[in-house]
Amino acid sequence: MGLNLHKIWFYYRYGYSFYLAMVLAAMNTMILIYFTAGDVIFVIRDTFPHFAYFVGFAVLVGVPTLITIGYFHYKKAYKNEVDVVAQNNPHMYQLPPGHAIEVTYPLYMELLSVLKCFNPEPERKKRLEALEKKLQTLLDGEKVGV
Repeated sequence: MGLNLHKIWFYYRYGYSFYLAMVLAAMNTMILIYFTAGDVIFVIRDTFPHFAYFVGFAVLVGVPTLITIGYFHYKKAYKNEVDVVAQNNPHMYQLPPGHAIEVTYPLYMELLSVLKCFNPEPERKKRLEALEKKLQTLLDGEKVGV
């Protein structure tokens, strides 16, 4: 399992942005609120005399709140995010390299040629020819559906 530099860089960015940065940002936010805003807003220091109590409250209330917000965000905005990713992903409109080009789609072409031999009605034959043309476009490395 040889890891190349691109994979190592990808794993580093993923781990940093998802895990380390999130934990550091949460710690930074709690420290700033308690020690900086606590000097101005005395209710914070009166309610939580120690920083550990404040952290415990933030975890007990903040985590379920953020999970709820994340759930509703996922339900509302995830479809839009997937649409943007799909439009910007070249493999959504052309074949990915590998077995799709070498095996799967050539097999589809053979199956279409067999289906055309069964002398279907003219309307179905037109649809099969249109599919065959799109498959050939994909096999030639071009895009369809754009």
